[in-house]
Amino acid sequence: SGPPPPAAASAAANGPPYMVMGSKKGGFPVSIEPRAKGKKVTVVHNVTGDLEQLCKDLKGAVGSGGVVRDGNVEVQGEHVPRTEAFLMKKGCIKGVSGANKAAAQPGAAKEAKPQKSIARLDAKAVALKQKQ
Repeated sequence: SGPPPPAAASAAANGPPYMVMGSKKGGFPVSIEPRAKGKKVTVVHNVTGDLEQLCKDLKGAVGSGGVVRDGNVEVQGEHVPRTEAFLMKKGCIKGVSGANKAAAQPGAAKEAKPQKSIARLDAKAVALKQKQ
C-alpha cells in the first residue's frame, strides 16, 4: 500500500474526494425514482470521484440507507431538499445556477409551513386552557 495517486491526494486535501456536476440547465442532479413495491429512492447523478464515500456521507446526513448503483448514488426515501442542502454544505457541487443554489439553502421558504401548524396548535392549547 503505497502513497495515493496525486489526483486523490489533492482532492482529499482540498475537500471531499467526490464531485457532483449540475445538470445542463444548471439544476441539481438529484431526482426521485420509483422502485419495487411503491418504494421511492433519491438518486444523485453526475458523480465523479469516490462514490462509496459520497454514499456513506449522504446516508449519515439524511439518516437513511443507500447504495451505489450504475454510477449513481441512491438513498432510500424522498430526500431531495436534504440532499441538495448536504451537497451545498460540502461544497462538492459544480455547475448549478445561483438561483437553484439559493433555493437549496437551509431556511429558504420551506420553514413557512411548519410555523402555520404550530400556530394552530398554540391556538388549540389556549382554547383548552380557557375551558378549564
